[in-house]
Amino acid sequence: MGISRSDLILLGAVLAIIIFSIVITNLLQTEVLKRDVSTTENITPAIRSFSQIKTYGPVWNSDQWSCSSTGSFIIYGALRAVDENSMIEISVVKSGTQSLYELEPKKLETFSVGATDDTITITRTGTVTGFLTLHTTSDANASCTQP
Repeated sequence: MGISRSDLILLGAVLAIIIFSIVITNLLQTEVLKRDVSTTENITPAIRSFSQIKTYGPVWNSDQWSCSSTGSFIIYGALRAVDENSMIEISVVKSGTQSLYELEPKKLETFSVGATDDTITITRTGTVTGFLTLHTTSDANASCTQP
């Protein structure tokens, strides 16, 4: 039972997302340091760096992930449908927005969605595997959980 080609592609994509996230975080932090401020209290949330990064997956123990943060945050997803008719639904709770996406079997699908002081819910239909990466500010309380 070796590692399949699709598993290697999924792993490569996830590693690329993580490396991209680290690079963007460092660039944002460098920009804040260039401003020569001794504190970030007066910096608007749009300028604060997303220095807290958390990765979840690949196993789904239930049909839903619920991600929230007390600050601004972005969720990057790299998901793959294992069988036909697999879908994900992404909902941003406070704004009431909701989107439904059909996933092609055995193909890696990526997405990103963001919010501020809110909860984002990702619900699957069918068999889906992959990773979610949550990026938020260092002072935020953030997590992704499976109810």
